[in-house]
Amino acid sequence: MKKIIALFLFYLVSCNKTSENKNIIPDLHFTKVWKTPTSELTKIELPSNIDLDTIEGNHKTINFTIKNTGNKILKSLFIKPPCSCIQMPEYDSILQLKKEQKISVNMSINEIGNFYLPVTVYGTFYPFKRVFYVEGYRKS
Repeated sequence: MKKIIALFLFYLVSCNKTSENKNIIPDLHFTKVWKTPTSELTKIELPSNIDLDTIEGNHKTINFTIKNTGNKILKSLFIKPPCSCIQMPEYDSILQLKKEQKISVNMSINEIGNFYLPVTVYGTFYPFKRVFYVEGYRKS
C-alpha cells in the first residue's frame, strides 16, 4: 500500500506542468506593431548580414540602409542593437514610399575572436520583425 501511495505521489510531482515561458520578457517593440492590419503593412529592404572581416580595437562603425520598397508608408520603425551598451543614433521612425534611410552605428565588440551580433528591426512591414547580423573577427 505504501508503494502505491509513493508511486501515486511521484506521478503527481512528475506530471506537474510548469510554464517554460515564465521568465520571458515580452518584446515591447514587437507588441507595438503586431496589431497593425495587414492592409497597412509595407515591405522593406535591408542587409541580411554585414561582414566586417578582421577588425582591430573594440569599436567599429557600421553603416546600413533601410529602404521602403512597398506601397505603404512605414509608420513605425524601431531598431534594436544587440546590447544596451550600444548607443543608437537618431533615425526617422517614419519612412515614406520608395525612400531609404542610411544609419551609422558605432558598435562595441568586447570579446577577442569571432563575433556574430544581431541587429533587430521592427516596424509596420511584413513580417513586423527582421534581423540582420554583424559578423567578423576581432584581432586585438
